Amino acid sequence: MDAKELQSIVMDINQREVLPQEVLSNQVYFYNGKEQKISLALSPEETRELAGNRVSFGELFGAVFVSLFECAFRSK
Repeated sequence: MDAKELQSIVMDINQREVLPQEVLSNQVYFYNGKEQKISLALSPEETRELAGNRVSFGELFGAVFVSLFECAFRSK
C-alpha cells in the first residue's frame, strides 16, 4: 500500500466518521527512524489531487490491515 492509498483512507474516515471539530489532519506522515525525522508522505499538491479521486475506506480496509501487519513484523 502506498502513501496515496493511506491518505485516502484518512480523508475518508475524517469525512465520514469524525466530527469536523475533532479532525486533526488529513495528512499522512512518514517517519524515518534512522534519521529520526518526520515528513509529509505526500506534497500539498498531491493531497489536493487526491481529494477529488478518493477510494472509500471499505474498499481499502483489507489492504490496509495486511500492510500494517506486514510493517509490524518487518520492523522486528
